[in-house]
Amino acid sequence: MRVGVFSQVLMTVDFDRTLTGPDGKIPQANLKAIDRFMHDGGAFTVNTGRSLPMLRPELSRFPVNAPLLLYNGSVAYDWAEKKMIFSHPIDLNPSEVLPRIQAQFPDLLLGVQGLEAHYIFRHEPLWQVFGRENGCEVREICFAQLPSPFLKMALYGTIRDGTVSQFYEITPEQDAGFQEAERWLQERYGASLSVTRGAPRILDLQAAGTSKGQAARELARQLGRRVLVCVGDGANDASMLAAADFPFAAADGDPILTARYPHYVSCAQGVVADAIRRLPELLEQRATGKKL
Repeated sequence: MRVGVFSQVLMTVDFDRTLTGPDGKIPQANLKAIDRFMHDGGAFTVNTGRSLPMLRPELSRFPVNAPLLLYNGSVAYDWAEKKMIFSHPIDLNPSEVLPRIQAQFPDLLLGVQGLEAHYIFRHEPLWQVFGRENGCEVREICFAQLPSPFLKMALYGTIRDGTVSQFYEITPEQDAGFQEAERWLQERYGASLSVTRGAPRILDLQAAGTSKGQAARELARQLGRRVLVCVGDGANDASMLAAADFPFAAADGDPILTARYPHYVSCAQGVVADAIRRLPELLEQRATGKKL
C-alpha cells in the first residue's frame, strides 16, 4: 500500500465497545491497523460520548492524529495543543433546567460533564468510586455552582460499581423507564436539547442539532478531508454512521445498526482493523465508479 492512499480520509470511531472490546481492552489488531492507516496519510480520531475528563486517562492507550470528538459531538478538542477547535454549548439556564429534571426523575442520577470534572448534585458515594476507577474527578456541588460551558448532561441508572460495563446491563423494566424519560425530555426540551441513549442505562443530553455525525462532518471540512469513514456500535453512533461515506457497524452492536450498515466482526475481534483492511478496495471502487 503506497503512502498517501488515505490522504483524503478522516476516520472517526466510537470508543467504548467499538475501539475497545466489551472488557475495555483495545484489540492489538486495531492498534496495528490504526498505525498503518495514519502512516498512509489517514486522519484518525475517536468520536465518543465520553467527556474530556473521562477520556483523558485512556489517551495513552491508542494513537490519534486529529482532534478528539467528545461529548457526542459537542466538542472537538486538539489534545496535542490542549485547546478546543469548536464547541456547541447547551442554550439553557442550568440553574433552571437541572433542578426540574432531577425532580422529575428522582430515581436517576443527574450529572453534568464539564471540561475539568463531572458534577453531581446529590450525595452518591458510589459515583465517587466510579470516578476514581476511571480517572475522572467527580465534584458534588449545588446547581448554581456549575461552571461554564454547559456542554452535556446525562441521566444514569443506579450506580452499582466502578465499571463502565454496568451501564450496558439493563432489565426490561429499567428500559421502559428510560424510554419514558426520553419521551418526557424530548417533549419538554426537544427544541433545545438532543436526547440520545449513550448506553442502555444512560441518557445523554446536549445542544439541539449536535451529534456525532454533525461533528464528524464539521471536522472533516476543517481538515480538508473529502472522505469520511465511521465505525460504531450503539444508538448514539447512528448519526455518525448516517453521515459517513463508508460506515461500519460492530457485528455485536445495536441490531438497528447491524441491520442497516455493513458489519463483519465484533468489537472484540477488531472491527476498526477490519474496516481499515476493507477501505482500500472501497476507495478504489469509489475512484473508478464501480458499483459497490
